[in-house]
Amino acid sequence: MNNPRKYPKIIAHRGASAHAPENTLPAFQLALEQGADGIELDVMLSKDNRLIVIHDSTLERSTNGKGNVLDHSYAELKELDAGAYFGDAFKTRPPFRCLMKFTNNLAGSLKSMWNLKTITGLTTNSLISRWHSPKSTIFWIPSFFHRSMRAI
Repeated sequence: MNNPRKYPKIIAHRGASAHAPENTLPAFQLALEQGADGIELDVMLSKDNRLIVIHDSTLERSTNGKGNVLDHSYAELKELDAGAYFGDAFKTRPPFRCLMKFTNNLAGSLKSMWNLKTITGLTTNSLISRWHSPKSTIFWIPSFFHRSMRAI
């Protein structure tokens, strides 16, 4: 762990989102530098069933895009800017795999907690089997996604 304390654990919600754009590599890296024990990130699916790290089901608040996340392909979504609202130093969001490479390299130093939004149970099962690392990744499904929970 980044911090030797056992409890309480400090989990950076969407990374260090008060100091960098939420759910972006800069926010996750800053959380680690600030001593967080873990990060929480939000995962959704694109129109073509690719994984996207974003909190809202719509694009307007945290990107320069418009409309619903589910209405856009991965290629379209990865071209959006998810940092400029925080300042020029934070322009663009890296593709999801870059985030996964970052979180997977943190085993033992920082936990990543994935909030799986609007993702079906079948997709969740394959996602967990592909990305789960007992030392670094925790998955959770919000309780209002009943179909996903039953499928798991």
